[in-house]
Amino acid sequence: MATIAKKIPVTKLSERQHLTNKLHKHFNDVYDFWIASNLNTNFLKYDHYGLDVVEITNDHKLELYNDEVPVNGSQYAITDSEEKLHSACKKYIRDSVWSFRAEWLEDYIPTLTADDIRIIQGEHCEDCNEVIYKLIEDFEELVEDAINEDGIGHFIAFQDSEVQEWRNGLFVIEV
Repeated sequence: MATIAKKIPVTKLSERQHLTNKLHKHFNDVYDFWIASNLNTNFLKYDHYGLDVVEITNDHKLELYNDEVPVNGSQYAITDSEEKLHSACKKYIRDSVWSFRAEWLEDYIPTLTADDIRIIQGEHCEDCNEVIYKLIEDFEELVEDAINEDGIGHFIAFQDSEVQEWRNGLFVIEV
């Protein structure tokens, strides 16, 4: 009887290994060998709008800082791709477009006035998200304009609205 093995997506494993290697290279570049060798990275079972989330701990409970980002016991969404950052931001905007200022949305929903949008938002809150999304004439333009005005960090970095770019090309967001 033949045994069928469950296939694990190789691309996901290799991507996580690639990110782990970049994290450890960063720690080796920033901290001395003893500290860097005691840092642990554990990928968590959830993601942050499509970005991998890793918890960084160290065996000696040292409080370490780099670029004002604490790394002991904190959880970070990480990627080395600006495209993935943009995609995560787009997902967040898609899920929360109902909460944008009515005056701002008015430019993207030509069939409604700001007062109309405000009434819909006030009466339905989160429940009107799908309706507002479908009324937007050009969602891609809205996303680009939102990112240009407020930055990606505003939408996906809930702790401090900052996306840290470490020396080796990793983008790190505390979650």
